[in-house]
Amino acid sequence: MSDDDDFDDLEMDSVDRAAARKTAMQALQRMAATLFASHPQYRSVMFGVAQYWADEADDAVHYDVCASERTMPLWPHRCDQTVWDDGGYENVPGEACMNCGEGIGYLGMWDDNGAAIGAFEAYCHEAGSQEESSAHNYLPYGIARKTGDGIEVEIVGRLQRPENESQYEGEDDATWDDARARELLELVAASPADDGPRRVLADYLLERENPRGEYIALSLEKSPSAEIVKRRDELLAEHERRWLPSIADAVPMCSVRWQRGFPVAAEVLAGEGDVAKVRGSAGWATIEQLHVHRSSECVLDSAMLALRELGPIDERWIAALVESPLPWAIESLEIELDDADVTKLCKATTLPKLRALTIHARDLDLAVAQLPKAVWWKQLDRLTVVDDDVAKWHARQRELGVPWLAVVREFTDPAIAKGWEVAYGPGGACEITQRGWTPHASIDALAELLPKLPKATFQLVKSAYYEPSPADAARLGI
Repeated sequence: MSDDDDFDDLEMDSVDRAAARKTAMQALQRMAATLFASHPQYRSVMFGVAQYWADEADDAVHYDVCASERTMPLWPHRCDQTVWDDGGYENVPGEACMNCGEGIGYLGMWDDNGAAIGAFEAYCHEAGSQEESSAHNYLPYGIARKTGDGIEVEIVGRLQRPENESQYEGEDDATWDDARARELLELVAASPADDGPRRVLADYLLERENPRGEYIALSLEKSPSAEIVKRRDELLAEHERRWLPSIADAVPMCSVRWQRGFPVAAEVLAGEGDVAKVRGSAGWATIEQLHVHRSSECVLDSAMLALRELGPIDERWIAALVESPLPWAIESLEIELDDADVTKLCKATTLPKLRALTIHARDLDLAVAQLPKAVWWKQLDRLTVVDDDVAKWHARQRELGVPWLAVVREFTDPAIAKGWEVAYGPGGACEITQRGWTPHASIDALAELLPKLPKATFQLVKSAYYEPSPADAARLGI
């Protein structure tokens, strides 16, 4: 497929949905290049998608673009052109959209009622409406950023309707049938931050003319040229369907993120019939982050050697976690409980590296009160509670004796997402950041929250969803 291919040339099976998304991101990259050349103050461009009725069709998928002087655009974007019910709205300096900024162009090849539907509807929530604001309707999918002389696109969207993204069917990958290759893979998984084992495996596969060896080697280049990046991406595009089928029954392949030659992050949506299909798969070995969709069956597996971040998980997953005969490498865990019983988790001796726990529970106070009895409690650096009452947890930080106690609200309208997080720490420290993309987590919503918090010296900190700027501090008066 060339950069200029149009959506209308594509059929919407699983392969062409991926191709259509790639085409859109190539168009975003070109548009960002033009914008950065004409307006060099901008450092990033965010692309978002929404599905809602718009005169012609009730399933049309639309896109929106905003630009920023930050490497992470402030989202939700609000400006005097999009905040309908607030006259005289003061725009945030350094942030612009297609309505309020100059020079922000169009993708050109987009068809709201065509292939865009199949390509992006799984990334759209179902509460969109022509009568709602852009902040309500859209969710971020990709961000284009300046990287030296080039432009890199990061996919940041999370599946909202993963069931709409059918699984790929591909050939089996025989790479890990080789006992020595599987042994070297396990060494890679055991040391995720170390490139040494990856280079050894790459050399081993290159000697056997396995294209995965070349892909790993190219992915480890510290300052890759444009030619290396092109070749690396071509290899992944050609072979990904063969390299991932062993876990594709439980993992939508569009959710997989590759880094330094291996899949490192994915979303899980497994049915009852999928569990046995993915058990023991070598495809799990290098996965470090696993986001679990709430309806997913448990596929926790001893093959997940590199797993560091897991959740949100329910009682079924917790049971598998606790009953494992071997310890896990998990450092960050998010759990959801129908009741306040955390007894089983508290007795777990399989979490020697756990440092951060996020907890949802119907009786949150009772559940949290039991946690100091856990065998792993003293090793915990951070406890995060999901609760609407942010202020009341300030006093609990010292009572519980945990270094950091964070509290974050979770919203379900228009989509499930966390908002602003307030973290109370040593010496009266108070850090604030954003933990999800929701219209309820605007900078103006934070301004309304701050007066309700105990007096403290607030510090805005960076996250995967937010990059603070002096403009924010000035607007908030902190």
